[in-house]
Amino acid sequence: QPSASQITRVRLNGNATYEIDALDDEDPGTSIEHYVARIGLPEILDVDTDGYAVEVDRGDGRWVRVEGQALRVLPDPEPPRRVIDVAGPCSPNDGADDTSCIVNAIAVAAEGDQVYFGPGVWDVISAPSADGIEVYAGIDLAGLDPSSTKIVRHPSWNALPVFTLHGHQTVTGIHFEDLDADTTSRTSFFRLGSEPVGGDTATVEDLVFTNNRFTDMMVAISDGGRPIRRLFITYNEFEAIKDALYLAGSDIGLRSPKFEVTDSVVAHNTFFPNRIDTQYGTGVLASQVGGSRRLDFSGNTADGSQHGWRAAYFFHLQNNHEMLLISRN
Repeated sequence: QPSASQITRVRLNGNATYEIDALDDEDPGTSIEHYVARIGLPEILDVDTDGYAVEVDRGDGRWVRVEGQALRVLPDPEPPRRVIDVAGPCSPNDGADDTSCIVNAIAVAAEGDQVYFGPGVWDVISAPSADGIEVYAGIDLAGLDPSSTKIVRHPSWNALPVFTLHGHQTVTGIHFEDLDADTTSRTSFFRLGSEPVGGDTATVEDLVFTNNRFTDMMVAISDGGRPIRRLFITYNEFEAIKDALYLAGSDIGLRSPKFEVTDSVVAHNTFFPNRIDTQYGTGVLASQVGGSRRLDFSGNTADGSQHGWRAAYFFHLQNNHEMLLISRN
């Protein structure tokens, strides 16, 4: 918090220098300024991939370096190198299994490419493997928008995830739906990383989910047991049966390094509960996060007006939570 009658300032030192006044909610009844100096960044920052040093001044002219942290500013993302349309021998809206066309489009794609789902309903009926459809690192998935493009999982799908992602990927503009979720399992639409084997605990990095809709599945997004770094989940709508986000690290807790979600943002999402099933105990949790470091969980809405919650935002101790910001929800 600032010194008496002063304003906290933040300075970024790198390829350029920026000094920015910290924001204040002007409410003496809140304590957020005691813990967090929240700033509005300029719309454009000079690129600095090594990272700007971060310094803080509480208004008395003494700048203090925040050790161990830096703000990396990357170049604007390049447009997709190629856009590979799933359509070909497969067509939306015909009720036929589109899995093979999705797998083939991903097989053709390379890092920097986007696999595109046009308007309509795309059906996934028969799982190609226990990992569902594997999307290799650097390949994005995109639809036109969640009101136009839908991917539907059918009851015959016999893998826990529909998609397994491996990092450096964006998923946007798609409505994901499950026709018949098995309430006795943790079937998820997305699993972040394959399950570790033989002590392999490589981190899954740089994943973005934005502007999607998830409905009627047991779990929308789950971890595969690996640590996760730079996960951004923003502006999505979730209506899951058991967990919208299940980032619990249930497997990695017995290994080293332990599970955690690091340098990540879950913000501006809306969570709805789907239903209460007393037979199977499927009261809905909006999120489960088992360990974190520098996670910003802010600006989300949990709307339980239709069915009610078992829990909305839930954080448990599979590992430590350090510098976890929960605010403005």
